[in-house]
Amino acid sequence: MRFAAREYGARAVGMTLSASQAEEGRRRVDAEGLSRLCTIELEDYRDIEKLGTFDKAARFGMVEHVGDSMLTPYFQSVFTALKSGGLFLNQGIVTHTPPVAALQKVAGRFFPSRSRFIEKYVFPDGELPRLAAMSEVALSAGFEVRDVENLREHYAKTLRHWVRRLENAQARARALVGDVPYNVWRFTWPAPRTGSRLAA
Repeated sequence: MRFAAREYGARAVGMTLSASQAEEGRRRVDAEGLSRLCTIELEDYRDIEKLGTFDKAARFGMVEHVGDSMLTPYFQSVFTALKSGGLFLNQGIVTHTPPVAALQKVAGRFFPSRSRFIEKYVFPDGELPRLAAMSEVALSAGFEVRDVENLREHYAKTLRHWVRRLENAQARARALVGDVPYNVWRFTWPAPRTGSRLAA
């Protein structure tokens, strides 16, 4: 949001349910002198219409936390808030595993056939959508899917940068969240060995 305002003069509105995230975002907006262009609101994503109509919208890393049953209102809320011909960028992590029946899902919690580390510690209560099903819901909401891009090797590079920054700020990170969350994130995204060459 700040990049769009700073580099392109965009008037931007951010939405979050986290009071601390809104506070930090507003602090950064003020620090860069962008408050005339950027506002951050404490609102649910389904209430985007309250904030007006928009030329463009973007949601980053949010669809993983919506769940299959809420994909329709997720896409409908954005489509309704966009002006005719508006653009929507939806960035998120998807899965290719087939959907699981309700009974299998419940049984899987008690008798897992694979590790549930990511679901339990990294994305608790998250549900990774399937690309095909998500695209169908977007189409039903009125969108035309113009482009789908897999960030695969680029995302691997991003994770390496995250790990380096996390390790460089280890003391501060541990003070903020404690040892358990820090260790989970450090374990989840291993950094490459020093001097190793990786083909991402």
